[in-house]
Amino acid sequence: MASGGSKAAGSSRERILDAMSGTQATLGLETEPERWLGRYYQFANRLARMGWLREHGVDAWLLHLLFVDDPHGSTSRAEWREAIAELHAELGLEERHLAHVGVAVLPALERSLFANAA
Repeated sequence: MASGGSKAAGSSRERILDAMSGTQATLGLETEPERWLGRYYQFANRLARMGWLREHGVDAWLLHLLFVDDPHGSTSRAEWREAIAELHAELGLEERHLAHVGVAVLPALERSLFANAA
């Protein structure tokens, strides 16, 4: 869920900052686009893209698809809830209802079930 943040520079970075600023304003947030370029940049970018798509007539949604009980590195429901809360807090979203954004928590399956799926 977290990453190293945006590595964009120059005009690409300026376009990204504009998109983040516009999304923050649409959500009623103080515009601090640099805040959204850190470790939760990927989510912020997807949120901005979803907003852009919806502005252009696409019925887009953003879904966190989270897996639990993975035998190769399990994350519990409680850990996922904490991670989502941290993401929202860091981006200044904790008091916002994010329309068209959802969460689905599913049990992970054994990798061997996919060995012959091609």
